[in-house]
Amino acid sequence: MLLAVTGMLVIASAYGMARFGVGLFAPRLLADRTTLGGVLGWAGAAQFTSYCLAAALAARFVDRYPRPVLLLAGTTAVIGCAGVAWATNPAVFLAAATVGGMSGGLASAALVPIIDGAVAPHRSATVQSIANSGSAAGLIGAGLIALLPVGVEVAWLLMALFSGTVATLCWRASRTRSGEAALPHDRPAGSARLAIRSALALPGVSAAIAGAGSALVWSFGPLLVTDAGALDAASTGTLWIAAGVGGLSAILTGKIAERWGVEGAWCGLAVTTAAAIMLLGVALITASGLLAIAAMIVFGGAYISLTGVLILWARRVAPGTAGAATSILFIAFTLGQAAGSALFGLLRGTLGPTPLIVLAAGLCAAGGLIGRAFPSTKSAVPRP
Repeated sequence: MLLAVTGMLVIASAYGMARFGVGLFAPRLLADRTTLGGVLGWAGAAQFTSYCLAAALAARFVDRYPRPVLLLAGTTAVIGCAGVAWATNPAVFLAAATVGGMSGGLASAALVPIIDGAVAPHRSATVQSIANSGSAAGLIGAGLIALLPVGVEVAWLLMALFSGTVATLCWRASRTRSGEAALPHDRPAGSARLAIRSALALPGVSAAIAGAGSALVWSFGPLLVTDAGALDAASTGTLWIAAGVGGLSAILTGKIAERWGVEGAWCGLAVTTAAAIMLLGVALITASGLLAIAAMIVFGGAYISLTGVLILWARRVAPGTAGAATSILFIAFTLGQAAGSALFGLLRGTLGPTPLIVLAAGLCAAGGLIGRAFPSTKSAVPRP
């Protein structure tokens, strides 16, 4: 249980704070540091891209050395948050956001083999879901910090302190609870690696498309809401809190996948994510803060559960190298987010919010339907 809780808190710091915190604080950053206005969209894309690079690096080592990768995840979260706290120059801000974005790719990859090595197989899916729901806790924490009567600098330094503390606690818990998790794993043979990559192609494409649609909310959601007059800049923390509250339902992801199957769960949750984005569009049109908060509750629950399904999908396709397979799917998901963030950043200057909302929702729904369009993907590697 200690490992599950500390793992959840590491995910909370890596995602809810170091990564998604930039989008949450965008209105206040823009108000306090006007020089950053032109790079906020690129900061989102940079975070998504650095996440992919970190996950790709982790995929090569994480199944053999998960604890060092976990420690690196905490280090990048601390550096990223501290950098954003003091960055007034656009280049420094982009660099800090880039480093912070790496933490999620490292943390998710590291926790999969650590948990699998410490938990009985019949409980592993549930514990993985609990750890992955840390994104929800992080969103709530970041939202509460955003509501504190403190400056942007203090808020980001608090998140840096939290990130360093929980990474240390989880690292210690993994040493005492998963002593065998860090032992070297045998790499699959060449034919097995090819089979794994082939089996991951469909979920990878689906993840990239759905990820592109979700980027509108994470990169520009608070700005769209404040521009529409639904909430003021000082109240945007409630959006992240709402997403986090909804995301707590992600602890049920394992049960949902058992009932619907992985592909069925993926499709249903992606379509629910699309519906939440459309509801956010209605909130923008009506300038309703309450409706925006309701939309974020649904979005947070569906989105965080969606990422949990990717972990379960990877574990089923490649049970012997689940950490590396998870990295591959998260890379695909995040590359889609990077492309989506850059695309929406460019389109935001020429299109109104309604076309952006429709495009984002359409991408999420399409990603879900593609994932459901083909027969179930079984394990690509025969078990001994």
